[in-house]
Amino acid sequence: MIQKVMICGRDCHPGDANCNNYCNHDTSKPMADHSPAATPAMQLASARRVALDTLREAEKAWYEYYGLCDVGPDRERAAQVYENVRLATRL
Repeated sequence: MIQKVMICGRDCHPGDANCNNYCNHDTSKPMADHSPAATPAMQLASARRVALDTLREAEKAWYEYYGLCDVGPDRERAAQVYENVRLATRL
C-alpha cells in the first residue's frame, strides 16, 4: 500500500499506528490550519496538490459542459474555457 506524507508531517494514512490524528481532528475544537510539525515546504506541496486536483475536476466539468452545449457561441466559449483549463498545468 502506498502511503503519502499528510499535512501533519507524518508518513501515514489516517488511523495508522503512527498517525497523530491531526488530519481527522475534532471539528468542534479550534485547531490551526497546519500542524506545527508541517514545514512551509510541506504546506506548499499540500496546497499545490489540492490546486491540481481541483483543476483536474474543473477540466472534467468544463468538458462535460462543452459536450452538452448546442452548436453556437456558448459551445465555442465553453471549448475555449475547456482548452485554457486543460493547458493550464503545462505553463
